[in-house]
Amino acid sequence: TRSESKKSFLQDLGVDHVVTIGDGQGGVRQFRDDIKALTGGQGVDVVYDGVGGDEITVESMRCCCFGARVLIMGWAATPNVAQGGGKRGVPKANRVPTNYLMMKGLRLIGCPAAIALSFDQDGAVLRRRLHDLGAWLGDGRLPAPSVA
Repeated sequence: TRSESKKSFLQDLGVDHVVTIGDGQGGVRQFRDDIKALTGGQGVDVVYDGVGGDEITVESMRCCCFGARVLIMGWAATPNVAQGGGKRGVPKANRVPTNYLMMKGLRLIGCPAAIALSFDQDGAVLRRRLHDLGAWLGDGRLPAPSVA
C-alpha cells in the first residue's frame, strides 16, 4: 500500500505481510529489500499490478524471482491513457524495461479483465476464467490468493 493509514485495514482483512511503498511525498520508495526479506531473498512468484505506472511496475519487477509472472491488471496511475471511449492516442504511455524481462525470465501478462468482460455478452469468458482459476487452485499451479 502507498500509505500507513491503509496498513491496519489490510491487516484486519488477514493480510500476512503489508509493505508500505509510499515515500510520504506522493511518490514510491524502493521496496525490493522489504520483499526480498519477506521471501528469504528469493523474490515473489507473481506480481498483481492493479495500478501500473513506471515507478510501481519497475520496482515490482525488481522484487520478482527468476521466472516470475507480472500481471498488469490496470492503469490507475495513468488514467488518461488512450483518453477513454476507444479513442487513440497515448500522451504518456507506461514504459517497461525489457532488461528485467530478459535477465529474470519474467512473463509480463496484460490482464484487462474489465475491458474483456464488457464484451462478454453470454458470460462465456467469465465462466472460462472462473473454471481455469478453480482448476489452477485445485491442482496447486496457483497458490491460494492473499487479498491486499
